[in-house]
Amino acid sequence: MRPLSDLRDIYDLYGRVENFWEFYRSNPAICWEMFKFIRPRELAFVPIKEATDLPAHRYINVGRFRNFMMYLCAHYKDETRWNLFASIEYVRKTCPRTNEHLDLRKMWLRWGWDIVIDFDAKPKKGLDLWDAWAECLTLCELYDSYGIMYWIKFTGGRGFHVTVPWRWPISAERGKPYLQALFRDDEFPKIPTAWVRAVVDALHLKTCDLTTTYRYEGLIRVPYSLHPKTGLVALPLTHDELRNFDPVIAHPAYVKTMDVTRRSLCMMNTKADLEGLKEFVRDYVKVEVTA
Repeated sequence: MRPLSDLRDIYDLYGRVENFWEFYRSNPAICWEMFKFIRPRELAFVPIKEATDLPAHRYINVGRFRNFMMYLCAHYKDETRWNLFASIEYVRKTCPRTNEHLDLRKMWLRWGWDIVIDFDAKPKKGLDLWDAWAECLTLCELYDSYGIMYWIKFTGGRGFHVTVPWRWPISAERGKPYLQALFRDDEFPKIPTAWVRAVVDALHLKTCDLTTTYRYEGLIRVPYSLHPKTGLVALPLTHDELRNFDPVIAHPAYVKTMDVTRRSLCMMNTKADLEGLKEFVRDYVKVEVTA
């Protein structure tokens, strides 16, 4: 396995994308998959840590695809220092018939919350990408044993996200309930904290960021977006791609050859019912479900 810190062999084969806007502009199918994920959420452009002169742009409600493309152009036409994030929380659209870009700080109506477990390399503790990869595999095996619906994403940087969705399909507000089917809206905010801590303790996870899921107004990298430091794509992965993971699969030149519309989020266990999810919650989270 090649270390992610050494991308020279990947760039020797494919080169490096220097103009992010050109990549997005020339790949509308990729942008559409990004937009579907962002539409029911907060959109945020957060500068990398080194870009102290750039303020974060948050609480954006995109509304329409053309608005999203305008934001991409404004941030990436002459810059590559922005992280493209979306909230793990779903937010209501309060003006669906207008093109207004609502400030969600003034109209912040939450109606759902994915459970995201974030695996990230921790160099100061001697933990690299492959430690995060191994622990990600361990969690996926646990979810599979219960038949839980989830999806995996390589962040394009130093880790992976494993997400259990609030609704299915995850890209639509009108999707079929999943987590939503088990918990009342007023009781759910306490569930992610208990869920993540229980999994971390049970599996002895060392690369897990304990704050990602239950941080107030938490953000995650948008699927199929470019990582500003590595130039790699935040790519949803299939089981096989995770087991045989190689960062080269996330290079933009490789991703451009994929049928991203068919891939979408590569959701796992989509035919499972809610019984496995209920059993998992009782076994690990130690709460009684209302459904």
